[in-house]
Amino acid sequence: TATEPGVFNIANVEKAIFAIGKDWRQAEQRSRDHLLNVVISGEWRFGDADLKEMGGSIFEEYSKTFGGSPSSRTQIIIFRMPTDLPFGRWEAETRGSTVVITSSDMPFDTQSRQRLHEQLRHEMFHLWIPNGVNLSGNYDWFYEGFALYQSLKMGVAANRIRFDDFLDTLGRAITADSLHSGGASLIDSSKNRFGGNSTVYARGMVVAFLCDLAMLEKSRGKRSVENILRE
Repeated sequence: TATEPGVFNIANVEKAIFAIGKDWRQAEQRSRDHLLNVVISGEWRFGDADLKEMGGSIFEEYSKTFGGSPSSRTQIIIFRMPTDLPFGRWEAETRGSTVVITSSDMPFDTQSRQRLHEQLRHEMFHLWIPNGVNLSGNYDWFYEGFALYQSLKMGVAANRIRFDDFLDTLGRAITADSLHSGGASLIDSSKNRFGGNSTVYARGMVVAFLCDLAMLEKSRGKRSVENILRE
């Protein structure tokens, strides 16, 4: 909260995000008891309205999956990377109730919107897990792997990716796990997730997939990974 010009009262500094720059554009979208605020800088092959519409619809879908909203207000901040990079490069972090994405664009409009939807599907999952729960320990494999898997399922359901793409991504994750895990446990993989080590993402997604299959089979289709996430 701004108490006076240039002075802010922050309840939790670790969850605070400040967007500093010029020519920011802002839009809001309210649905029931939730306010989505999007802040965007730079020119993109997708429109500002695309960001607002996608963010709102993805938030609504995850709210159904998890059985509620993690907060009354969510913010998405997106801006171009500070230097020219190849198409498709991006980094993101979800802290507190704010999603921050810095990205290069894609060469074509359709690809640009597709990549934006992919970025939001993954990062907005983290508003609930891990940010909305109080767990301790190295469980990165869980929240990263399940975020990737749930993002894929939502992509298929929203007609953003084909089921064949879903299977292809899982196949590549299984191959990566078998080639690079070296017998490390999921917890050890979580400890070493930074520094370019993507093993924890692949292994976590494979575990999410196997968990989903086991639950669907045992319950005859009545329970799935979504039940675990909600609980």
